Amino acid sequence: GPEGAPSGVADAEGGADAGAAGGAFDIVLMNPPFGTRNESHGADVAFMQAGLRLCRPGGAVYSLHKTSTRPFIAKKAAEAGGEASVVAELRFEIPRMYKHHRQPSKDVAVDFWRV
Repeated sequence: GPEGAPSGVADAEGGADAGAAGGAFDIVLMNPPFGTRNESHGADVAFMQAGLRLCRPGGAVYSLHKTSTRPFIAKKAAEAGGEASVVAELRFEIPRMYKHHRQPSKDVAVDFWRV
């Protein structure tokens, strides 16, 4: 894990130390790329699947996804063997950060999932 972090803490790149590999966490909390643009297509699902691998049996992944992808996320969670539910509906104000952002900021509907 990260230097100075307790054993079993995942690093910023998503890897976990050797003591945490293979489903050692009760809860994984993430804010993955939304995966709706060509360059990030599928990243949201890849993150969710990685989070599920890090969970011990009975653990849960809590993850943020665009509301517009709700049916897709529900399907992918079911395919991964997880029971999934939206525990909160949120709105994110996303500031212009990338070239493809045309407005100073944009409100985006986001679901907070428990898988």
